[in-house]
Amino acid sequence: AIIHKLIVNVKDSIQEIKNYEMTRTVAAKIEKKARVLENNTFFVREGDLTKKNRSGRLQPYRFFLFSDHLMYAHMTMSNEYKVHESLPLASMNVSGYQDDPAAFYIEHPTKSFIVIADSIASQEAWLRDLVMTISNCKKRVKAESQGPLSRRMSIIDRIEDQQMMHNDSMFKVSPEHHTKAIRNTIRSNSKKLSIDDGNLSGKDILELEEDDDVSD
Repeated sequence: AIIHKLIVNVKDSIQEIKNYEMTRTVAAKIEKKARVLENNTFFVREGDLTKKNRSGRLQPYRFFLFSDHLMYAHMTMSNEYKVHESLPLASMNVSGYQDDPAAFYIEHPTKSFIVIADSIASQEAWLRDLVMTISNCKKRVKAESQGPLSRRMSIIDRIEDQQMMHNDSMFKVSPEHHTKAIRNTIRSNSKKLSIDDGNLSGKDILELEEDDDVSD
């Protein structure tokens, strides 16, 4: 049942491809030394927010939310974003800010601060995506520390995480690229799984996927 759900979820969504293309596009805008594309990270959201430090000083930044970290940066004369800070999500917590409905609070061992959005709607969208992405990141970290059985579920969490990616008409994906990506995703995931359900192996997963392609 878990394997079937995995295959169905992957085949039902071309978000994997759109996500890959969008992550590369966003990463190209950020200074190379930030190493955005390491650790198989993927892009979730970006936007302009105002950071308020402990002294009350307000400073606008471009914020980038990825699957495993949140970074904020400013645009340089060379037309690229210079990163001021990159905060791992595994140690982060976020919450609303009572004194301002358009703001929220970021709590992290490295740095904690208030962030102000340009509207309540923007604040709600950021807070929603942050809460979900942080939760899924922590699940993956925990699963990786507990072995193959938990990693099996973390793969499904990752697929669900990607559904938060915002639709963008500039990214068009052909059926051929979709099929190739599905096969690569399942092949990659099958190597991580230690499967007892129905005695299925990684090879069996690929065979199931190929059978589904024929029947579609």
